Amino acid sequence: MTKSVICCLCQKRFQQNNRRRCFSGVLKTSISDELQRGLGKDQFSDLLGYMSTVRSSGVRSISNGVFLTKLRGGLSNKILGTVFGLKTSHVQRIIHTARRTLMETFVPHTLGFQHISHGDFVTNHTTPIAKQLFTTDPRQAVIVLNGTYIFIPKSSDYHFQRMSYSMHKHCPNLKPMIIVGTDGYILSILGPYFADGHTNDALTVWLQDDDVCIVVRGFRDAVLYLEDQGYMVKMSLSGQRKKTVINQ
Repeated sequence: MTKSVICCLCQKRFQQNNRRRCFSGVLKTSISDELQRGLGKDQFSDLLGYMSTVRSSGVRSISNGVFLTKLRGGLSNKILGTVFGLKTSHVQRIIHTARRTLMETFVPHTLGFQHISHGDFVTNHTTPIAKQLFTTDPRQAVIVLNGTYIFIPKSSDYHFQRMSYSMHKHCPNLKPMIIVGTDGYILSILGPYFADGHTNDALTVWLQDDDVCIVVRGFRDAVLYLEDQGYMVKMSLSGQRKKTVINQ
């Protein structure tokens, strides 16, 4: 979220007479709720259903809105307090409560190996072209694995600083690994792991023998391990510039 957007939000907040801005209300700003939250109204209402442990519907709406705006824009708690008319300490409690509630109610039903069976994933999230190219059995799952980086500030804790410093990127970061279907469906996110190379082996329970793992060149050191577990590995082979093929 840009500085101009933040200034606009703050200006609108000071122009309002209400001390609190509820996402479920009819108050309008020049910046749409979708820009702030990243969700449409129907998606936002559906997400509120997972906040049932928070007693008041108004509090649920505010808590969810503050938390999603934090995720969307990365605003400081002080700025969020200004936008929503809340004290900074209240914003901290809201974010903690919303995160804990969604981790208990929303995440287990939408993310992770436990939320979908192997058979349903194969049926609903393996594209026909992937089946044609990579599988010989209709029961085989085809997953795509790739790691990404979350850059973080330098920590004042020396031990954590060493664990999070990447010699490859020359900066501190954490590394989550994203596992998706060939249609883009997010199956699970593993980690985040530290950048010092010491990661855990977590991909052994859900997969079945002869399942296909599509990986990039960064997984070249893990190919033998995956194959020893009984999985088929397809890795991109770098050839000429701007030309990449998948090994057969």
